[in-house]
Amino acid sequence: MDDLGPLMRVLRKERGFTLKTLSEGIVSFSYLSKFENGESQISLNNFIRLAQRLNLTVDEILYFNQIKMNDYTDFYQKISVAHIQQDVAKLKDYFAEENKLYQNHQIKFHQYNAVMIAAVIKDLEDDFQIPAEDVQELVDYLMACSSWTSYEIGLFGNSLSLFTDELLMLLLEETKQKLIDYRVMRKSFRDLIRLVQNAALIFLRKGKIEKASELSSFLAEVIASDQYFESTRQLFIDGAILLASEQEKEGLNKVQQALSIMDVLDEKLANNHRLELRHLQEFYN
Repeated sequence: MDDLGPLMRVLRKERGFTLKTLSEGIVSFSYLSKFENGESQISLNNFIRLAQRLNLTVDEILYFNQIKMNDYTDFYQKISVAHIQQDVAKLKDYFAEENKLYQNHQIKFHQYNAVMIAAVIKDLEDDFQIPAEDVQELVDYLMACSSWTSYEIGLFGNSLSLFTDELLMLLLEETKQKLIDYRVMRKSFRDLIRLVQNAALIFLRKGKIEKASELSSFLAEVIASDQYFESTRQLFIDGAILLASEQEKEGLNKVQQALSIMDVLDEKLANNHRLELRHLQEFYN
């Protein structure tokens, strides 16, 4: 279990546990610290008890061990690259691979991964279908997690377009509560903000201006003054909402301000948002 101690530390922190709250009644505070630092071993019985307190099975811990230490960068990166390249065939291969892994090992995370990949495929191939019960399983999993790691945030963020408005709002309420309670690490906090911003844009694309405005109002309360990227993107979203609400002059002014800042921060980001603006203007005109 030499490599599982550092993983335990990552999962503990991302799920909001201190050394004291995770170890209490199972092992001593110092013993858990040594295990996490790779300085001591731990019995299988105590390892199982620690996993249960994290609301994970041993199989799930071992699954996390395969990809967690890289913060899922490689896993999500390959999906992102295939999406950008519009390589539907490769995405379908990834989808089939995750389904096969689930069938062979019955580890639920492979099923959730398949649902997420299906959402990405559906963005490129609208008639691609996935059973509603699989989508509901993903929703149930996300709702059951007391804290979200980067894995859960990535699952939800990449699957936004797959959910009905009702399911999306249900998950967004949970997201908002996690942001209010600060039940995520700092990096995950910022990722959640961007996730909610993406959801606001999705509602705008559907003509759901009121829902987009509701999310925007919430974000105005949680985005800190030093979160420049998120604040700039929020300025763009606020401007887009005004444009959709036929307040063209004020909306265009905000959007152009945001795009000017994005040009300095990240040219690719600015171009992506110009494309987003064009799509929204075509929809609302």
